[in-house]
Amino acid sequence: MNFARKYNDYLEIVGKRGVIIRLGPMHLTIIAERNGVPLIDEARKGARIAVRLLEDVAKHKRILKKNVFEITSENRFPRVIRESIKACRLTCDESLTPMAAIPGAIADIVADAIREMGATKVVVDNGGDIAIRLEGCESVKVGIAPRAKICTHVIEATTSNGIGGIATSGLGGMGFTKGVASAATTIAEKASLADASSTVIGNSTFCEEIEVIKCPANVLDPDSDIGNQAVTLKVGKISKLSAIRAISNGLKVARRLMNTGMIKGAVVFVGEKVGMVPSGIARRLDHRSMFILC
Repeated sequence: MNFARKYNDYLEIVGKRGVIIRLGPMHLTIIAERNGVPLIDEARKGARIAVRLLEDVAKHKRILKKNVFEITSENRFPRVIRESIKACRLTCDESLTPMAAIPGAIADIVADAIREMGATKVVVDNGGDIAIRLEGCESVKVGIAPRAKICTHVIEATTSNGIGGIATSGLGGMGFTKGVASAATTIAEKASLADASSTVIGNSTFCEEIEVIKCPANVLDPDSDIGNQAVTLKVGKISKLSAIRAISNGLKVARRLMNTGMIKGAVVFVGEKVGMVPSGIARRLDHRSMFILC
């Protein structure tokens, strides 16, 4: 499968700030700047790299459906797959396949390449899995939309706090979840780490009092990488107490991942409630702020 032959058919310029490329499951937005000056050519080069990475993924589709702890000799695979396997293994969740971190790994590799081209600010948003690379005094704000693209909180990445990846999992997202969180957002040094950990944290948000309808993932998507694992199809009414308990379960996992150094923090939304660790990692949205949607 050679996507690169049709590259220009999938690329468009976003004003003067960057580029968007839509290709198969990949919907990538790239913003690159050097001291406030847009780097469109560099962003386009980053998009070409993303296409090649997607080709690598397509060529190894079979291995991406395997449990990450069952994969041997991973060094023989392309970098994007190696990075995904590594990130998923760090969660210690034995139900994950490398696909849980592929979008974040693609974003990371593209962002690193553009930074090496001399950019001082790079944001690569791969369907909500966001890689951020900053130099000097640069910063970027990322908004969290727990439902219906309504942003309620914002996370600010700077060179001093070392945030290089933000990802969100939950109900209504592009992937499946086993929990009841409308959004489980994680913050890490890399997008691949945030991607894998947001999946695990989102899966852990549950409460016995909440009525949940589940079904095998491969019923909803016959090509699903997680096969017949049960995923959340519909959630009933959530009381305040049940929401708090579900959030507590998610934050328990988040703390474990923080203790291992995998993530810097997490924000979990269930029903009308929100919880986060550490306190203040995200702040309620000031509607005058400019941000990137997560």
